Amino acid sequence: MIIPVFNCRDTIDEQLDGLNQQTYRPVEVIISDNGSTDGLSEHIANHPLRDKLSMKWVDSSQLKGSAYARNVGAKNAVGELLAFCDADDVVKPTWLERLVDIAPDYDLVGSTAEARTLNSGYPWRPPPPIELHCTTKNYRHAAGFSLGVWPDVYRQLDGMNERFGASQDVEFSIRAQKNGYRLGFLFEELVAYRYRTTFRSLYRQGRGQGRASEQLAEEFGPDDFPAMSRADWVRRFTYLAMSNPGLPIWLTGLNRREWMRETGFSIGKYKARNAVKRQRGGQDNKPA
Repeated sequence: MIIPVFNCRDTIDEQLDGLNQQTYRPVEVIISDNGSTDGLSEHIANHPLRDKLSMKWVDSSQLKGSAYARNVGAKNAVGELLAFCDADDVVKPTWLERLVDIAPDYDLVGSTAEARTLNSGYPWRPPPPIELHCTTKNYRHAAGFSLGVWPDVYRQLDGMNERFGASQDVEFSIRAQKNGYRLGFLFEELVAYRYRTTFRSLYRQGRGQGRASEQLAEEFGPDDFPAMSRADWVRRFTYLAMSNPGLPIWLTGLNRREWMRETGFSIGKYKARNAVKRQRGGQDNKPA
């Protein structure tokens, strides 16, 4: 298993406990550290589960981003299947066993997650119907919190795209399928997913995802990622202005946390789109 990490000492023990409870054995856990400053390396070096999980800490601080951390982790892994999860979530005991069960029939595999266990404020962000989990217009994708891929497939695809600051799992999954690789997906809640809670972290998460959505559109085109029209932009920013946190939730219908994430997403997407237009000399090749 490969875990990309950055300053996650406060949450990683829950994930390591989850990995220690896996029904599939043996396991190897690669902690790929993207430049933590919270004493994580010392924590891992003295961790009580270090030997049970064949835990290995590797330095991936040369380039910021979880894509690079995942790639460095993959290069240091020796297992037959690369399995990726995140440091702030908790995998269920059968997570790895279920991915291994279906992996022989596919090139990469993934699963859904649930947000009830780790989020006391769960109702503020209801998930989509399970059949819509991890979907884009034309593709389903594996998520970084639950992704399995054969090492030779990962190498042939040159790993995660390190230009992406977010949504590398989406880009990787779609690129794999466009190159003829098969994705297997389990509609099983094999991971407990943790929401970010502070306004700052939610805004930054949304902004990164907004920027990545424009990168995905540039990478795969409007057939897979349709462009927003000017009217769409006006409606989006008008809605955010009218549902701002200064107004009561009963009136706006949008929780303050979700508003912060949606605002970050819109700003990140808008700035990324304008940056692309500037690179083209002011020409926007996407449909209005």
